[in-house]
Amino acid sequence: MFTASPSLLALIGTSTCPAGSPEHIQRAFAQAGIEVATFPVEVDAAGLGAFVELARGMRNLRGFLVTAAFEATAAGMVDERSPPAAAAGAVNLVRRDPDGRLAGDRIDGLGSEVSRAQADGIGRFLGMLDAARPAQPPTLRDHLSEPTPAARLLGREILAVDAQAGSASLRFHAPGTFGNRHGTVHGGMIAAMLDSATSCAVLAGLPPERTSLTMRLETRYLKPAALGMLSASAQVVERDERRALVEAQLFDGAGVHVASAVGEFRLRDRRV
Repeated sequence: MFTASPSLLALIGTSTCPAGSPEHIQRAFAQAGIEVATFPVEVDAAGLGAFVELARGMRNLRGFLVTAAFEATAAGMVDERSPPAAAAGAVNLVRRDPDGRLAGDRIDGLGSEVSRAQADGIGRFLGMLDAARPAQPPTLRDHLSEPTPAARLLGREILAVDAQAGSASLRFHAPGTFGNRHGTVHGGMIAAMLDSATSCAVLAGLPPERTSLTMRLETRYLKPAALGMLSASAQVVERDERRALVEAQLFDGAGVHVASAVGEFRLRDRRV
């Protein structure tokens, strides 16, 4: 049973190219413990823009799924895109925030059949999971569980780490005090975020008695970074007992790739 005013999720498509089956999607959401009413919206390419603008004012619309035919077009209509969506230049999931802003994401393999894992991912992106089952934070090694003062200054949040793969996904917050004379994020703060991201990828795979020291960080600035939320991904590309080499990318809130870096680290025993 739904509440009197349920959260809505629209399925955007046409009769010849549907975005998905409401019944299958509804079933997957129910299994994930997500209360949402899914409904199809049949529009053509010419009507997509009108629907997107209408969606901004629909207060109980949590978002919409987009058929493959409209993914690229919809990517240009949202206010911000996740790194995967920005890299693909396409979105198949859009979240409506309370202020009417639209955030786009991309979930691989999303089609007429939605798996339990995909429904869970959709729910987390839309903020619709049951409060009794909150998102679980990543399991962190001892040296990552407590953020350093510098990490707190950067507003760092570790979203995911993979010790075996040597990878990390993070989020940062750049307030107005991080701005330069042009009103974008100062280059030094961008370098600090990339240094933090590369360090996390290394530390994720080290035992508590080992640590890392930055020996070199080569930063490449690609585009001005807007103030606000930024996200980063980092991947260890080489590692032995004494040294690690890590690559990282930084994206602004709109999913624009603003900077990248290569970090070289010395690995040693932690000193008490």
